[in-house]
Amino acid sequence: MNSGTSSCGKNRFQCRLITSDEEFRSIERAWDCILHQLHNTNIFVSFEWMWTWWRCLKKGKRLLLILVSDGEETVAIAPLMRDKRRIPFTPITFQELRFISTVPAAYSPSSFAGTLDVLVRPGYEGAREALARYLLTEVGNFACLRLHPVPVDSHTSSVFLRVALDLGLRANVGKVFDNACLPVTGDWESYYKQRKKKERWRLRRLAQKLGEKYQVDCEEFTDLDRIEEAAGSILEVEARSWKAVQGVPINDPQYNNFYFELARNLSRAGWLRLFVLKADGKPIAYQYYVHYQGSVTALKTSYDRSFDQFAPGKVLIPLTLERFFRDGVSQVDLLWGNLDFKRKWADELRPRHEICVYGKGLYSRFIMAILTNKSLRRTWRHWRELRDRFRQGPG
Repeated sequence: MNSGTSSCGKNRFQCRLITSDEEFRSIERAWDCILHQLHNTNIFVSFEWMWTWWRCLKKGKRLLLILVSDGEETVAIAPLMRDKRRIPFTPITFQELRFISTVPAAYSPSSFAGTLDVLVRPGYEGAREALARYLLTEVGNFACLRLHPVPVDSHTSSVFLRVALDLGLRANVGKVFDNACLPVTGDWESYYKQRKKKERWRLRRLAQKLGEKYQVDCEEFTDLDRIEEAAGSILEVEARSWKAVQGVPINDPQYNNFYFELARNLSRAGWLRLFVLKADGKPIAYQYYVHYQGSVTALKTSYDRSFDQFAPGKVLIPLTLERFFRDGVSQVDLLWGNLDFKRKWADELRPRHEICVYGKGLYSRFIMAILTNKSLRRTWRHWRELRDRFRQGPG
């Protein structure tokens, strides 16, 4: 479908479909205007994140941005894309609509975003339903609309579910994962004392052992003129990490340099927080964070496996968290929280949901029957886990 404008929501709202990169680039101001009015936003719904991801990883996908306006004002944005998917182990393909910067499986190790949603200006909740109705009736030509990971307290899931059922479409909503979050409400010393005594002792012992053998330094990179130096340190760590053999390193071809291009854009905006732990000047661990609107989000981390006995990745965590406490951030989001090392630091688990709406027609019903089959889903998930675990990185 070409770009165009249609009435939606009982003619109060106008919906405009954007399908070209030029139009995408031109709406940055309207995008930021909505974001600045939202209280609970995050880096993943920022224009900088979406535009960088699209530029690096749009191959094989089609842009499908929807703007909703009330008169001359843009009051809602749905950052979507159309992706041609294939059923694993078969030649069967189908069209799927998703948020920009997502992969089909929300829990995949190759996932990018920890929280996504439709952007709706406060006071214009009706625009969310108008957008949902327009998307499900006017855009068409899809077997599945899959939106994740949406915050559990967002109205998007309930609105899309209600509109889908009203239109006679099959839909379901379910939890995909929890984000491990640390609200920062006090001082570092008080927080750290609340961690388990055994864990504090172990971290202190690891840091002591590392310090006895090496000159240890924790260096932070934020400036654009040091991005290449930081990238070099990251690549050194990844080349000697477990990901280089059995995982997905940050420089894997599937990312197409996304995280390094993002680092440059984040640095220009003053949002980059990248930490490298060094032993005698040699990078042995890194943590890649974003500091956006008072909240810090963890994006990537890795460590040199030749330093396993010192657990440098774990040693680095309290060093970075202490800095965030002293900087007065409001929270630290460690993202997917089903990992033991994250639960040791996070005080809250915040659920993220997925809504799936299936198109009309026999083929869409056929695709739905396959995608919702529990046995097949378990098999595919197991296959994906094995693939991501044993795929050879470029290290």
